Order: sequence, then structure tokens, then C-alpha cells
Amino acid sequence: MAVEVRLAGPLSLVLVLCCVLVTASPSYHGGGKGHKQCVRPEECCRHPRLSRAFTLCCRDHGCCPLTCSHTTPVPIQVEPEECQVGWECCRFRKLTQEYDDCCQRHGCCPSCELVSPGCCYNGEVYGYGVVVEEEEEACVQLVCGARTSPTPPFLTASLVVTRREGEDCEDATDPVCGDTCLPDSCVDETWLARWEGERWQEGKCRQCRCEGGLVRCELDSTISCSPPPQPHCRPVPGPSCCPEYNCSRGCVDPHGVFREDGSEWTSPTAPCFPYYCEAGIITKRQKECEDVTSPPSPQECVQYTPPGECCPKWNCSCVDPHGVLREDGSEWASPVAPCFPYYCEAGIITKRQKECEELTSRQGCVQYTPPGECCPKWNCSGCVDPHGVFREDGSEWTSPTAPCFPYYCEAGIITKRQKECEDVTSPPSPQECVQYTPPGECCPKWNCSCVDPHGVLREDGSEWASPVAPCFPYYCEAGIITKRQKECEELTSRQGCVQYTPPGECCPKWNCSGCVDPHGVFREDGSEWTSPTAPCFPYYCEAGIITKRQKECEDVTSPPSPQECVQYTPPGECCPKWNCSCVDPHGVLREDGSEWASPVAPCFPYYCEAGIITKRQKECEELTSRQGCVQYTPPGECCPKWNCSGCVDPHGVFREDGSEWTSPTAPCFPYYCEAGIITKRQKECEDVTSPPSPQECVQYTPPGECCPKWNCSCVDPHGVLREDGSEWASPVAPCFPYYCEAGIITKRQKECEELTSPPSPQECVQYTPPGECCPKWNCSCVDPHGVLREDGSEWASPVAPCFPYYCEAGIITKRQKECEELTSPPSPQGCDQYTPPGECCPKWNCTVCVDILGEFHDEGSHWVSSVPCHVNICEDGSVVERIVDCPTIPPRPRPNCFQDTPDGECCPRWNCSGCVDSDGMFRPRGEVWQTSECIKHECRNTGIHTTKEDCKLPTQPHPNCHLTKQPYSCCPAWNCSTVGCIDSEGKIHEEGSTWPASTQCFTLICKNAKINTVRVACEDLARPQLSQGCHQVTKVGECCPSWLCQKCVDEDGVTHEVGDVWLPDPCTRLQCKKDGEVRKSRRVCPQAPSDPTCTQTFLRGECCPKWICTSVGPSTISSANLGSCVDQEGQERRVGEEWSQPGESCQVYHCERGGFVFSFNKCPPSFLRTMLRM
Repeated sequence: MAVEVRLAGPLSLVLVLCCVLVTASPSYHGGGKGHKQCVRPEECCRHPRLSRAFTLCCRDHGCCPLTCSHTTPVPIQVEPEECQVGWECCRFRKLTQEYDDCCQRHGCCPSCELVSPGCCYNGEVYGYGVVVEEEEEACVQLVCGARTSPTPPFLTASLVVTRREGEDCEDATDPVCGDTCLPDSCVDETWLARWEGERWQEGKCRQCRCEGGLVRCELDSTISCSPPPQPHCRPVPGPSCCPEYNCSRGCVDPHGVFREDGSEWTSPTAPCFPYYCEAGIITKRQKECEDVTSPPSPQECVQYTPPGECCPKWNCSCVDPHGVLREDGSEWASPVAPCFPYYCEAGIITKRQKECEELTSRQGCVQYTPPGECCPKWNCSGCVDPHGVFREDGSEWTSPTAPCFPYYCEAGIITKRQKECEDVTSPPSPQECVQYTPPGECCPKWNCSCVDPHGVLREDGSEWASPVAPCFPYYCEAGIITKRQKECEELTSRQGCVQYTPPGECCPKWNCSGCVDPHGVFREDGSEWTSPTAPCFPYYCEAGIITKRQKECEDVTSPPSPQECVQYTPPGECCPKWNCSCVDPHGVLREDGSEWASPVAPCFPYYCEAGIITKRQKECEELTSRQGCVQYTPPGECCPKWNCSGCVDPHGVFREDGSEWTSPTAPCFPYYCEAGIITKRQKECEDVTSPPSPQECVQYTPPGECCPKWNCSCVDPHGVLREDGSEWASPVAPCFPYYCEAGIITKRQKECEELTSPPSPQECVQYTPPGECCPKWNCSCVDPHGVLREDGSEWASPVAPCFPYYCEAGIITKRQKECEELTSPPSPQGCDQYTPPGECCPKWNCTVCVDILGEFHDEGSHWVSSVPCHVNICEDGSVVERIVDCPTIPPRPRPNCFQDTPDGECCPRWNCSGCVDSDGMFRPRGEVWQTSECIKHECRNTGIHTTKEDCKLPTQPHPNCHLTKQPYSCCPAWNCSTVGCIDSEGKIHEEGSTWPASTQCFTLICKNAKINTVRVACEDLARPQLSQGCHQVTKVGECCPSWLCQKCVDEDGVTHEVGDVWLPDPCTRLQCKKDGEVRKSRRVCPQAPSDPTCTQTFLRGECCPKWICTSVGPSTISSANLGSCVDQEGQERRVGEEWSQPGESCQVYHCERGGFVFSFNKCPPSFLRTMLRM
């Protein structure tokens, strides 16, 4: 039957109602089938409510008691003829509070199987009270409501046209038919449909009526409520029909929010300036923060300011025994001990037992503890499965090992039924379709994947596009690739916005802030970017305008260190840099400034500093005493820590509280950690005096264990020892295996299962594997590439080794491979995790060794041991020490040769190259030594060669210079101390002059004819005021730190991002800099014209006045050119130009865009001026 509802005017909805009996719906759960007469349901009260016995009793009596109190319970009728008045309860879901209240109100509960669970509209079912469709312009909506009827089934679903609520619909009328088109029905809060003008009582306090398609409720006219006691009192809903009044005084903030008298609140953008409500007046004061210069704990504390707060705090995090970082104040627990959580408090980890609230008794409820939790809870609806997991009533779940037999929770009872699968015998497409069953599911599916023109496998239903054609995506549908044009939504116009299309996307978007470069790329306002071909000319996006300026580079002519430094310009950058990296003995590249340590020597870390590797002992902070705590050093670390829970054994190993362990040499005396104390007790063993069998039984104790066991093995006719319980067979008689049972050998015939039909009709052959007894089916598979795969085989694609294919009974399936967790490496040193090519799971690679000094050595390498005449060899990741075998020394090759054992070697050799000086000392060939300041000797192939240094003095550089001879030098040198200083390159510097040193952060000063090296002194930087997120950093190429801030706060408490520019007045320009300071620029106005007939006029929004001169006729002289600046003398300056005023040698002025002038100090730091005056 079809019901058509038409509305006049522009709104014309055609509603087709599917009047069918719906037995199931996603929004509702149906009741049982078959009904009995309700007889004495109160007898079921002897069973706990929601128990299985209670449910079975209700079925036997045909109904359940509504309550089980001392009074006679109200029976719940199930026959529709006996509960006609309660049919309206069918619009509620069973076992809900609304359903129970409705049954209680009518005195019975109906059977709702014949009642539709909702309205059928366009082939879909909508539950009661659901808005099916809206017509915004006409302000009406289609709602599914329930109407009562005097005939069965007494409750019908009805689609009702009601008025839509909202500010835009308060005075809305249809433009064609006016008020005559208003809806004639409403749907109340209980989803019942009401006719226009109908009145009804809702609860105890309100009377409601249907008026103009809306439900309007008001206080019952028979109830009289007292007026507010004072005019400023506000009504507050209370438990009774009449409201209660809040008569406390307070304030109303600018947002209309009421604030209690004495309350305090802040704005999200200015947390340091809270508001206060005092005697009805709102005031604003700056917040004072406590001093937090020193952290509460020396462990891992960082100072930070929480978002939305004003004052900084200390964050003292913790690191648990598993190396996981825990936030200060956090709480966590082990999955196996949820009742003993850990707490991180000021950097210290504590462990306390969790206290659970005592649960008071509840009738019809069952206590259970959810997995991973500590405290029990009440389960008053739903089910608890055998694993203790709580299941909602009406829920469905499956076991991972039996997905075809799901469990159902129905009215507190768990049932199990077999799942029915749809027929999938024929694939949807003949192309590349493979039938498979997904892991954890029951029913098979078709996987019809596609292979694109580039050979890439695409999953069925996937979508992809070419980077050069994003508007024409490809689709894989049932093994077929299709290509369709993408449809973009039409963008409505937006004032001040520009359309752009992001790279790699198809549809345009609106850009309402920032810039769009010539390539169509969106740039944030204040951002900076460069072209790959011109990195020295960056672009800037400022107030929607793109500008281009040349980048200035710092001077990097001399390297910071002469060691391994190379000047280079990183790709895509403009300015050159110095790269002074290091290469450790294992060939690993270490960045400049990096730090690393050997796993076996963590207290002696290595440092890469300007290309030089140094090794220094690590300094550990002294731990102050803590009561009840024990010091211990975690493995792989250098500095000790406090352990305030658990124990530390004599070997320094940390033990959890409650743990048990044994020594390998004393397994019968285990240790126990209890409340931080280690105890040792003897283990008790069971009595094993008599063997279980008199045949060949031997008592033994397994290695590493304490208690003895019986081993009753057997010896077969061939003299082979067989373990107790083992099974074996002769190769020539696999169907008659032998069994070793308590020392006795027995022989029995093996029973084979009968093979009826093959598991799959595809390529199945019956065969008996060699050495086995029972036949099997061999059902091979053919993969999509036409390769034959044996039954039970496994293979994977080279590009996806973690998703192997399996041939099982002729069917190919694809599952994700599970990898075993790698716990500890086979060797504690020199092992790295890696995944071999073409494989999925990682492995340990232990192809290096670590010696006692923490040095790494490659597999097969050898090096000299600290023991004389011994050599160390790296074999299979372990260091093996062997004695050096010295070969037999041959006869003396020449008369002048002699035996010599070089330093660091063990075996002697003939030394036929070298010299013996006049003192009888052996000199290797090439060695140079001196016998006086001017005489040098060198050992060559021809003997000792002696040279005398010839002093050649340069001309006198200055008349006041005189010759002097330094100790240990041969030739004299000119001393020009009276004229200044001479540097290492021979340059003369005047007295009092300064020049930069070759080492960064140092300056050279000539004072009293001596060169003094002075380190650049950094001034103490005061923390920027009115800034947020500030920390000190030292930039590359600079010596002194500067402040780097995330935000600035102006004088009005408004927060600005770094790079933001704002104008507090037309003459002032402010910008938030990275150092947290607010940079201030002022606009200078030109001087007044000399014409006395000129008068000035100020315009709104401008800084400088305009001059109107009448001497040569009415004319206006503009006083400001935003493309340039005006200095103090009235001279025009270009953008980017710098100048100084007479008498201000240190102050420099800079012209910026917009006509603003910025000034800065260019003089050297105060410490240099002080040094020069000394």
C-alpha cells in the first residue's frame, strides 16, 4: 500500500511508505517468537535478576515480573489482546529505562513483533523520532512518529510534517500560500505524533499543546510558584515543578556571561591579565608569578608555561625501567599488575597499591573486573564471557579460532550459532579474481585486483591518479581499470580571497590570507621562500604582497678549525658554510658537535669538535641522600640514579618489587624482592624417592633447576636411546610406530582417516608422502602469473614480503606475516637489527666486535692485545685472544744488519735500514734530530746527513726595531716592540688596535707591544618582557646567545605570532621578532612648507598632516610618500637606505617599507671600549 502526502506551494514532498512488517532494524532488537499466557510471573523472583535461571523461568511463565519487591509484582503481559493500552511502549527499545517506565505506567508490556520499528522511506527504515528529510527554505521537516490506533497492531509508524525550529524560522511563511501551508502535526519528546491543537500532560509539571507544527509546553496553570525574592535573582531549575532562585550578586562580562561576586577569569589570549568581579565591578590586573628559578628535583626538569596559563612551571618527567618517558604527575600500571600503579612525582617514580571503592549489593547484578583494570564493577545488563570480557546486550562477537560460530548476548544469556555465508561460486569478473577468506572472518570473498600500466598492483575498489593529471583519477572495480573526470564543487564568491589549486590536487580552494606565487602555490602571510635556481633572492609574502630581496651572507673566509673543514653551500641555500665533521675509527661519520659513547664504556663519551675527536670522562651529579632509596646504575648508562621502589641486587641489576630470581650457581636458594628488601629462602622440592616405572629410570636435575626429576627412557633394538613419551617408526614400516612409555617400548598400528572427496575440485591428487603411513590430498594452485604452487606452499611478492600467499587445498589466500619480537641480542655488544632484502622480519646482525676499550672491530679483523705477544681476532661477533707465533728468523742478510723488535710488536726482525748516532742510539731512516740550536741531523740511506742553519735576516722593518735571539732558536729576529705588535704573519698592528682572531669568539688587542687574546664577553640578556615560549639559543657563526621566542604580547595583553606586524596608531609600526622583543618603527613627517598661507589638516587614519596652500590658488601638498621615508632634516630617503645624524656616530637609521624609520646602535660592545681605554 502506498500513501502519498502532498504539500502546496514550492514545497512538494512525495512520500512513499513501505507498509511492511520489519522484524529487525539497526536501531532496535526484536523480541522472541511464540507467546504463552502470563501466569504467576512473581515466582521468578526467587532467581537473581538477569541470570540464566531467571530468563528460563520467564519463558516458562510467559512473562517476567516488572519488580521483585515484597509487594505483589505487576505482571508483564505478552498477548496483544491483554495489553492494548500499552502498545505505545513499542516505540521504545526493549530493556531500556523508557520501555520499563512505559510498561509500569500502563501496568503491562505488549509484544511488539507485529509493530514496525520505524518508518520506511525510499527503501530505508528510520527509527521513531528521527528527522527523515528537511526543507530549509520552507522551514519544515519530515519526522518519523508513532500514532496509536484502536485496532491491531494498535501502533503504526507515520511520517509527520512538522515545523523546523530555529531563529531563521521564527517568522517564516510560504511565499505562495502563506499560513495555510503550516504543518498540522507535531512529534513530542516521546516520539508520539500529535494533531494540531491537541493538548496533553507531560510529567507532573507541564502542559503541552501542538501549535503551528511545534510543541509548546508551559507550567501547569493549576500550579502556582512564588516570584523571585529580589529583582536581581535568577531562576535555576530544581527538583520540584517550581524553579529555585540564585540571588547571589555578581557581574556580567562583555560576552554576556554571568560571573559570581569574587570570581576570577582570564581571556585565552591574555592569561597574565585576569579579570576580577568585585562588588559588581569588573577590574583587570596583572598576575604575579612565583619564583621558579631552581627546579624541585635535579632529574630531567624543564621549565615551561602551559597553554592558556601565565606563570611558568617545572616539568620533571621520569624514565621507567623500560626506558619509556613518563610525564610529571602521570600514572601508569603494568598490564599484569593493574592494582599496583606507578606514579611520576617531581622526577621520582613511586609505586602504591590502588584502593577500590566497596561495591554495595545490587539485586540482579553480577560483579566483574574488566581486563587490564584493578577494581570490580557491576554488570546489570549484558553478558560476561568466559574470558571476563563484558559484552553489551544485543552484541555479537567471535572467537579468533572459530569465526564461523559467533556468540550473541541476548537478555543476559550467551548463545552460539553457525554463521550463514552468501554463495560466491562465480567471480564478479573473469580478470585476476582470487577467492580468499580474510583472517578472522568466516565467509570467503573475491579479490579482483588490477595491475596498472606501470605494473603496480591496485586493490579492488582503490582509487589513484597520475601526478600530472589529478583531475582524471583511475578506479579499480572488479578487476577492471576505469578512468573518469573528477567533479569539483563550485566555489561561491568571497570578498578579499583568491582562488588557487594546491599542487597534486584537482579542485581549487579559497586563499583568504597570504599570497599565491606565479606557480599557484599558497604562501602564508609573513612566510619566506626561494626559487631552486635562485636561492640568494628570496621572496617574502607581506600583507598579501610578494616582494623579492637579495639575501646577505655572513663572512666565512677562515674556517673555525684547520682540521677536516670544507666550505660548501648546501643545495637550495645561498650562503656557504663550514663542515667540520669527524670520522670515528669504525668509519662512521659524526656531525660537528655530536656526542656518542661505546656501550661498554658509557662514562667515557667521544665528542666531535671542529673536526677533532676527543674523549673525556663524563661528570655525574652528586646524588643527595634519600630515605628508603638505593643507588643503582642502569645498564648502558654512566651515572647512578635513585631506586625508591624495587631492589638492586649485588650485581647492580634492578629487580621489580615482588619478583623472584636465582643465581646460576645456587638454583635452590632463590632471592625475593619484597618492599625494597632482598631475602633468600631455600626452595622446597616434591618427593621423588620412587620412580614411576622400574624400567631404566634415572633421577636427574636439569641444568639451572633445583629439584630432581625422573627420566625413564628406552633403548630400541638398534641401541638408540629414546626419550620417555617419544614416538618413532621404521622407514620401511611407517604404519607400525613404536612408543616409549615409562621405560617400556610398545608397537601399535597407526589408524588413518578415510579420505572421501577432495577439499577442493581444483587439481587434487591422492598420494602418500615418503616415510609416512596415511594418504593425503595434494591440491596445488596456479597463481595469477601462471606459476604452479604446491599445496601447503608459501610465497611472497618481492615488493611485499610481509604479505605472503598460501596455497591451501587448491585455494590461494593472502595474510599478513607475524614477526617474532626481538628481545635481547645473542651478544650484548656489536649487534644491530636489520631486515634482509626480500624478507619481512628483522634479524640480529652481530658482525662486529667491541674490545675492552669500547672500540668496534669488523668481522675477521685483528689488532694487538694489551698483553705482550698476544693478538685479538674478531670471530662471529666475539673477541678471541691468541698468542703470536714468531717465525724462525732467517740468516743475517748483510753485515751491518742487527736484530730489532720494534715498539708494539712481539717478534724480532733484521733491521738493515737505519743509523746509529755518535751516542750509540739507533735512528730509523728518515728521523731528524738536533745536537745544537743550529745543527740538524737526518738518517738517510747513505748514512747520517748533517746540516747547519744559515741565518738570513730581512731588512729592518722600522728604525726603532732591534735584533733579539729567543731561547732554543738559532737565528736572531727583529724586535719592534716600540712601534706596536707583529702578528704571526708579520703584519704590524698599532698600539691599541684590535683585529679578529682566527678562532671564532675571540678578539686580538695590541697593548703594551703585546698581543692579548680576549674572549668575546656576552652581556646578560634579560628575559624579554611580555613574551611567551622564550629560550636562549646561540646561532651558527655567532658567539653570544640570543632569545628565541614563539610569541610576543603587546602592552594591551594581545598575543602576536613571530613575524606579525601591527599598527597601534598611524605613526607607529610594531613587529614581533624572534628574540621576543617588539621592534618599533616611527614615521617621520616632513617639515611645514615655508608658505605662510598654508594650513595643515589631519585626516583620519593618517600620520602626517596635509598642507593646503592658497597663495597660488587652492592646492594640496601631500606630506607623506609611503614608497620612501623622510629624515629629521626633511630629506627624502629610499626604502632600504641607511643614514646617521650629525653628532650621533653610533646611531644608524634605516628606511623601511611604508615610510617607517627604524634605528639601531652599530658601535662595538662595551667590553671592547673598556679594554681600549685601559
